[in-house]
Amino acid sequence: MNKRTVRLGLNLISAGIVAITLSTFFNSDVTQLLSLTISGQRRFIVFGLFCGGLCSGLGIMIALAGALNSRADSRDIRLLRSMLVLIVAILLFFTLFFRSINSPQQPPLRPGETIII
Repeated sequence: MNKRTVRLGLNLISAGIVAITLSTFFNSDVTQLLSLTISGQRRFIVFGLFCGGLCSGLGIMIALAGALNSRADSRDIRLLRSMLVLIVAILLFFTLFFRSINSPQQPPLRPGETIII
């Protein structure tokens, strides 16, 4: 196993998951930060999903190629940190996903509406 190539693949998978998480759950925060319009927000979401899928798919292929490649000189390469980052990114994504399903969504106020307490 070529650990350097596997580590690169794991890092690409983590980057893909982070891009998908940013584009799906934090898109309003990012668009406010960048002062994007509604069409810019849509483009950001599509771009984030595209880049996340591309990075993750490429990372899977690279990690698989590194796992199948036999090389003996990569003994000093550690994969623990990359694995932990990947696990944390996956756990964060699923935590946010389940919270978004279970939290009630309130419709935004229309112009002229008041809040009744």
